Formats: sequence, structure tokens, C-alpha cells
Amino acid sequence: MNIKTGLQMLLLVGIVALTGCRQDTSLPVSPLQSPLAAVSPLATATTPATARPVVATPELLLGAGFDPAQAVLTPDDMSDLFVTSYGITQPYGHDGMRGIQVTYPTKAIEHTTAFAEGFETRIEVYDEFADLVETYYATIEEQAGDLFEVDSVGDDSRAFRVVSDVPGTGVFYVVIARRANALAIITVKPPDSMQARTLERIANTVIERLSP
Repeated sequence: MNIKTGLQMLLLVGIVALTGCRQDTSLPVSPLQSPLAAVSPLATATTPATARPVVATPELLLGAGFDPAQAVLTPDDMSDLFVTSYGITQPYGHDGMRGIQVTYPTKAIEHTTAFAEGFETRIEVYDEFADLVETYYATIEEQAGDLFEVDSVGDDSRAFRVVSDVPGTGVFYVVIARRANALAIITVKPPDSMQARTLERIANTVIERLSP
């Protein structure tokens, strides 16, 4: 064997040795870490954060002959909280809905139609139950204030405690409730803070009058 051949043999042996020492340093990747892994639909941007539940139509609905005025709060209902001298009644409506707003102010805000103390009831009766549900959730989403912890009334309800930014007014309470195909919005502006059980009693008085 000449010198040239010997060097070629040594070079070949070195290449084989280096090839044998190479190791695959890559680690197996969990499919949960893979960029191709499926993303939970709960984490997608297309899932609404405030999805409205599907609500089944009640078996009994208020008929066309139901007068919304018969469900509003009266001075007798609120005599333990207010002494009222007069009320303001405003019927309203559109195709598919008839409503009424009745306000008993005990302390008015000067130069406005608003009231600083007193109570108000709005009742809306819908021909189509789906329209009621849509309006109910839209009204809740638009209502200012913080949720006020009270027992639910009617088929579903929310209560709010609102700190007014109108001069001359303080804290007041709003209950938004639905019963059958009717929406009730009750606003109470007491001279002092109100307990949850008092607001529940007031709301139940209206809801009981909305029974089909």
C-alpha cells in the first residue's frame, strides 16, 4: 500500500466515524403544540362573548284584549314608600307592540319632565314572542348601573342599582323583567337606599298582573 492509498483509507474511516456519531437532536412535538393543531371553537373570535340563549315560546301568551295599564304600579302599591299626588300616563306603541308608561313623581327635576323621586312602570305587550325576547335583551344591554342582587321574577329578570349623574337625584333602582309576551321596566327612585326584598316585592306585584 503506498502513502496516497493509506491517506485515502484514513480519510474514509474518519468520515464513517463522524457519520455514526451524528444524532437527531430534534424532540417529538405534541399535536397540542403543533401550529396545525385544531383550535377549540370556544377560543375562536367568531364565538360571541355575550351570546343570547334560545328561549322557547311559552304555551300561554297575553291576548290582544289585554290592557297594559292594568299591570302598572299604583299609589296604593307604593304607599309604604311614597305619598303621591298625581300620575302621568303615556300610551305608546307600533305595529306588533302596544305599551304604556305611567309615572308617579314625588319630587320633580325643575325644567324637565324627569323626576328625582317617585316610581315609574313601563309595560309593553308584543304580538310576536321573538320580538319580546329581542327587546328584553337589548334593554338589559343598554341599561346603566350595576347588577343588584335580587331573586328573579317572572320568566326572567335583571335588577340594577344606578348612581345618577343628574343634579338633584341620587341612587335609584331598575327592574327589567319579562312574563309571557310582555316586558316590564320598573324604575324606583326612593329618598333612601332600598333593600332587595322590597324591590322584589314591587316587581312581583307587576309580574302577577301579567299572568295570561
